[in-house]
Amino acid sequence: MLRVICMVALVIALAGLPALADEEKTQTEETPEGGAATTTKQEVEAVEKAEDTYPLDTCIVSDGKLGSMGDPVVYDHDGREIRFCCKGCIGAFEKDPKTYLEKMDKAIIKKQLPDYPLETCLVMGHELASEKETPVNYVYDNQLIRFCCAACIKTFEKDPDKYLKKIGEAKAKRAAKIEHEAQMKHEGHMEQKEHEGHMKHMEHEGHGHMTESKATKHAAVEPYPLSTCIVSGEELGSMGDPVTHVYEGQELKFCCAGCIGQFKEDPEKYIKQMKAAGAAAAKESQGTE
Repeated sequence: MLRVICMVALVIALAGLPALADEEKTQTEETPEGGAATTTKQEVEAVEKAEDTYPLDTCIVSDGKLGSMGDPVVYDHDGREIRFCCKGCIGAFEKDPKTYLEKMDKAIIKKQLPDYPLETCLVMGHELASEKETPVNYVYDNQLIRFCCAACIKTFEKDPDKYLKKIGEAKAKRAAKIEHEAQMKHEGHMEQKEHEGHMKHMEHEGHGHMTESKATKHAAVEPYPLSTCIVSGEELGSMGDPVTHVYEGQELKFCCAGCIGQFKEDPEKYIKQMKAAGAAAAKESQGTE
């Protein structure tokens, strides 16, 4: 009797194995969507690169390239991150940290100064280019901060997060501006190529057509009356040589070729603005005379 009971139990257990296997398979297949998604090596490297804000690419002790001797050695000095090319450089640093920290600060200032996003003191808001005092370059948490005077450093250190937020906002605005200018230059390049292609096509058509260059020779062109771009309002020459364009006998000047495309979206609007600004400038000039 006992043998029969054991046999029945074995049969039931074996019958349940396929269902259990299917359930486990289903759970495994659903994990990428419903559970924790798998992370690829490329995604991990991308995140690490984005989060890597260490400003230098050389060892402050040996001057060797970080990564040339394997992974850089990350070291914490009073809460400040320092990276060495190898463990051997840590001992040299610890013997004279002041000298190497000064060397590190100078390297950070040299690298970050050209792209510093503010022209005013982070604390007082005074112009950094003032003739009265020379700006103070200060490195905090491996980041360049500029002040109008040394006294502002103490104010900054009372609430650094407050002022670092301003730096972050300024950097974001600067990056957005650079991206916009790059996009405008690209669009302007494409617009110029399209225009050149159109003019070549016109030159190869019948005698009844005239190219823009020929038309310009036979028609009087009104000179451009402003010193600023008709679209962006930027000073002509601030972004390189101005771009000249003729529209219905009127000479127009832009700060970059990208503005031509924006002008063509509503030419009458910009012509009207140009004439109004030109008239106002002429009136002001006559008044001063």
